Amino acid sequence: TIDTLVLADATNEVTLGAVAQNITGNAGADTVTMINSATGTIALAAGTNIVNVGNSVDITGAAITAVDGTYDVNLTGTDASSTMTSAQLKAATSFTESSVGAKTVTVTGALTAETISATIDTLVLADATNEVTLGATGQSVTGNAGADTVTMIDGATGTIALAAGTNIVNVGDNLDISGATLSKSGEGTLALNLSGSSISSVTVAAAHLTTADTMTEASDGAKTVTTVGALTGYTINTKIDTLVLADATNE
Repeated sequence: TIDTLVLADATNEVTLGAVAQNITGNAGADTVTMINSATGTIALAAGTNIVNVGNSVDITGAAITAVDGTYDVNLTGTDASSTMTSAQLKAATSFTESSVGAKTVTVTGALTAETISATIDTLVLADATNEVTLGATGQSVTGNAGADTVTMIDGATGTIALAAGTNIVNVGDNLDISGATLSKSGEGTLALNLSGSSISSVTVAAAHLTTADTMTEASDGAKTVTTVGALTGYTINTKIDTLVLADATNE
């Protein structure tokens, strides 16, 4: 029967009891455990606050703020999947997990200029124009019907599964992304963008070159691409100045 609970200036820990319930925080550190389909307003205040999100919990209908304070999103399941808005994800200071396991976060709404928290193992993007940077080498990104841009990091080993839309994979100076899997589906395209300085060198899997529809560069200059694995049936893209082949049968 409580619609809005106003917390004291103390360390508080509460769990929602109904989807539309509201919580108003105070100057203390507040912990709020969400429930599936929550739609209320979680108006936290000063203090280092925590929002717990469990397995199979969708909190996209809720409004979460922390005026004069911060909030962390704590993924409380082991192998867990949760759904939240891009605004909720961006507003969180950090992501934590109660126990080690594969964490999948599905986002609604466009997500731009975001480095993915290392706690998130797989990020599922919305049908929008998205721009994200990997935050850990093992991370995977699942695209949607929008145009997605993913910036890789050195040693990446995850799966970048892009879909419809004009997608871009940024590869900067001296990066080795040969351990990652790049794919596209539907009517989507994939461009490998050499996003580093004018003179740069990158290492990719041979399959990356054959999967990409095109290759671009952020600035003109000598680009060296080293391949891992046999490369066959490939016409060298004009953006590649030097192609270093693997110890394999190449064509």
